[in-house]
Amino acid sequence: MQTEKRPKKYFSRYKNPLIEFPNLIEAQTKSYKWLVEEGLKEVFKEFSPIIDYSGKKFELEFTSFSLSEPNCEENDAKINKLSYQGLLERVIVPQLARSFGVFFTESESKGKKYFGAKIIPARGVWIEIESESDEAIYIRIDKKRKFPATALLRVLGYNTNETILKAFEKTPNCKEVIEACLAKDVAKTLSDSYIEIYKRLRDGDMATPENAKEFINSLFTPERYDLSPVGRYRFNKRFDKSLEEKELVRRTISKEDLMTVIANIIVLNNTLGAKSDDIDHLGQRRVRFVGESPHQGIFYYQSTFTIYGARKCTLRNGALAYSFSPWSWWSDS
Repeated sequence: MQTEKRPKKYFSRYKNPLIEFPNLIEAQTKSYKWLVEEGLKEVFKEFSPIIDYSGKKFELEFTSFSLSEPNCEENDAKINKLSYQGLLERVIVPQLARSFGVFFTESESKGKKYFGAKIIPARGVWIEIESESDEAIYIRIDKKRKFPATALLRVLGYNTNETILKAFEKTPNCKEVIEACLAKDVAKTLSDSYIEIYKRLRDGDMATPENAKEFINSLFTPERYDLSPVGRYRFNKRFDKSLEEKELVRRTISKEDLMTVIANIIVLNNTLGAKSDDIDHLGQRRVRFVGESPHQGIFYYQSTFTIYGARKCTLRNGALAYSFSPWSWWSDS
């Protein structure tokens, strides 16, 4: 029995690779470059400058930052079994994290399926929207007590019942649901809506139209609420909104955004065989690279300082506690 000889192939003449080998760490280096060039500046911009109340005496401004060199050379670290690090000690690896944006949920009550939604930002309060058997739609902010959705719609810009109904007139089956919300809504004016929401969020605190308005509006400012570029892109893409760069710059929640989510919940409730989002699906996940993790971590510590009062107002008050003068410089030295 004769067997055919297998043909021999010689690859020595191919000195250069046939296919260009990709840069396997390109995503990491790009992410770190973004952190150094843009991310850290964005963090410092949040609370700079810090100026005293008079605006004349003191001003503290973060103008620049620097990253220190490692304490030792790489080879020395290997020989002496030391960490090759600078003053910032942190090892960061990419993480598979949940994407920001809107997710639709479902729950069952009295044998019927009811849909809801969660608007999850990169920074700020979570907005949970629920539909119930009484045909009304309710909202929870940061898992606090619920209130009718029409109260938050008023706060965001639909000031009257007529404007709220008009905003939903193009979506089928919305009129009955919005009327049910208005019937459940104790607040009838914009000031009442601020107070009712404030009571749900700050139970036990005295609510006045002024402090309620100031507190609730502050929750949705760019300084405290950030849907992130990823969240805004996913939101606009899901609801067939514009994906132009000028439309993706806005990273807060508007009245149109909330109206769109509520209208979609009503459509899902009236659609046979509708399904909610699988939040554990890989399509709802994304890779968080090396630059984003420190960026979010710094914002986290900044919010911690805010809780303990160590932000603009406290720094400002602390500065005013001292009386600076040319004579004090000489006496302190």
